[in-house]
Formats: sequence, C-alpha cells, structure tokens
Amino acid sequence: MENQKIMRFVKEVVTEEIRKGNLVKSKDVLAMLPELIDTVHIDRKKMRGSIEQCLSTANPLNAVLKLFGVQLIRKEKTITSLLNSSSEQNGVSVQVDDSYAKHWLTLNPKEFRVIVEKIAQKLFELETQANQTYDDEKMRGDELFRKYEKLLKEYNELKYCSETNEKLIAERIQYILSLTGQDSAFDNEQLIELLKDLNIEVYWDSANAPFADAAMFTEYVIDDEALASTKPCLIRSDLVFVKGIRLIKK
Repeated sequence: MENQKIMRFVKEVVTEEIRKGNLVKSKDVLAMLPELIDTVHIDRKKMRGSIEQCLSTANPLNAVLKLFGVQLIRKEKTITSLLNSSSEQNGVSVQVDDSYAKHWLTLNPKEFRVIVEKIAQKLFELETQANQTYDDEKMRGDELFRKYEKLLKEYNELKYCSETNEKLIAERIQYILSLTGQDSAFDNEQLIELLKDLNIEVYWDSANAPFADAAMFTEYVIDDEALASTKPCLIRSDLVFVKGIRLIKK
C-alpha cells in the first residue's frame, strides 16, 4: 500500500468514526491521527547503509535476506561464488529507488479500524467522565449557591429586624431625653450610656458635630411656648441615625 493510499484510507476511517457523533470535545484529537501516521517513513539512509554493510560480509545474500527475516538454507554454488567475488565487492554501490521503497509501507485495514475504534471509545469514555464530573460539580455548586442565598436572606432579615429594633430603641430613648431635657445630666446618664453601647452618640446641637445643623435637626414652629422642646440628634458610625427635632415658638 503506497503512502498516498495509506493516508487516504486513514483519513476515511477517522472521518467515519467522527461522523458517528459520539465525540464532541475530543474529535479534534482523533482528527490528528492522520498527521501522526504521516510521520512514519522509511529510513532510506539507514537502509542503504545496512545493505552496503551486508555486501561486505562473506555471505552477502543471506545478510541482505536477513534484513527482511529471510535466510537461505540451500543455495547454488554459482550464486555463492558470484556474490562472494572479492574482486567485485570494492566497486559495489547501492542505490535505493524512492518509488520502490514506498511499496514497503503497509497497513492492516482491519486492525487499524479496531485501533481507531478503541481510541475513539477511550476518548468518549474520558469525555463522558469529564461531562459527568462537570455536571456533578455544577449541581454541587448550585446547591451551595442556593444555601448561600438562603443564609443571606435569613441574615438580611435578621439584620433588618435588628436595625429596626435598634432604631425603635433609639427613638424611644430620644423621646425620653427630650422630656428630661439637656440639663438633666443625672437622669440622662444611663440612657446615654445605653446609646453608646449601640455605638450611638447624642448631640443637642451642631457644635462639635460632624454635620451641619440643617442635616441634624428638623425645626417646627409652634404657637404654644409650653410645648417647645428639643429631641437630640442621634449619630451612628458618622451617619445621622435618628434626626433631631426642635419645636420652637414663632
């Protein structure tokens, strides 16, 4: 089988296997098989050297035939004397015909098909295993993500409830502070300490405060001076947590 015929046959077998559709990601690997086969060549230089070496032996015919796994058990004397003529050995030169050498290459079609099918089956198994591993990891990742979302939702709900309760507590303390007034330091001390435990600072005005007065207080004008009062501004983490209120007589 000549090189071109071998390559044509190899490509046909590989193409048939790919057309079965079993391989998706690995079909490009199988498609490289013809390129691998194409790297097989006869080493004509080595062949030439081997034959020249055979011709220098006492029995060159058997030496040459031995290269192909053949040995003459019985041979004619005329052939032996002709090949062993010492007067002719020094002038012998070997020339290898390239076109003839190509006929030395051969391929067993049946065995080659079996090998290609085995390679394709192994690639299919590896691809199936890889897909299964990916599906398993994806399923595991999806499950972990669902658990994460559930925990995040629960956390946000708890955080919202906590912040809501803290704000209700802060507003209630703000109201009590407005009743006792800024000057009732003794009555306010425990309430202010409680707010500090919540990381909340109390400001009755904008002096020494991190914000402008307008950002900290809302003012309402009232007619009855007896109702005039101030709810302090509560600041937490450099943010206005509960805005203060001033009721002032117009």
